[in-house]
Amino acid sequence: MKAVTASLQRLLNQPSHRKIGGLVALALLGGWIVWLQDFSQSPPRAQLPQVHGEPDYYLEDATLKRYNAQGRHHQTLEGKVVTHYPNTQLTTVDLPRVHHWSEDGQLWILSALEGEIREDNEIYLQENVRLTPINPDSAYTPEFATQRLWLDTQTETARTPDPVSFSSQGGLTQGLGLFAQLATGQIEILEQVSSEYLTEFTSRNTQEQP
Repeated sequence: MKAVTASLQRLLNQPSHRKIGGLVALALLGGWIVWLQDFSQSPPRAQLPQVHGEPDYYLEDATLKRYNAQGRHHQTLEGKVVTHYPNTQLTTVDLPRVHHWSEDGQLWILSALEGEIREDNEIYLQENVRLTPINPDSAYTPEFATQRLWLDTQTETARTPDPVSFSSQGGLTQGLGLFAQLATGQIEILEQVSSEYLTEFTSRNTQEQP
């Protein structure tokens, strides 16, 4: 058995098999299923960052799908480059885009410039973060913007202590901190809430009233 294990380890350490070994490791982490466009892509355009130690694999143009205990597909994460660091058990994602479906089918879309997949059912997003609830019955799509966001995939909540802005049809709302319950569709800006209303929008609505 030791000889078989050693042979398998040498096989996964070879460059041509590193991505395949990465797929096995990621599939065992949090129920992710990975779909790749091509196994023979060239290395990333720049050297992989070393701030978290030496990476053991990376995936390019990856789509990761997550299923709950009942087998329901409830989350898809897309990333330009997905890199795993075994020393810290951290997975980083360049240009992450998350589609999350709540139990009742409500779709949320989250995006950022950078992200991390963590072991505790958490996805961390940073830089130019956008949180958008999608309502197919409405032509209006609200969008919340911040610089950092923590998404707990187990409790279906998203939070940040950072400044938040919310664009609506009537103006702009700003505040400090956000807490969203994805399962119920409730979003709360926690502190220092202020709003600026568009004069043109308010005047038009007033004129249209009977």
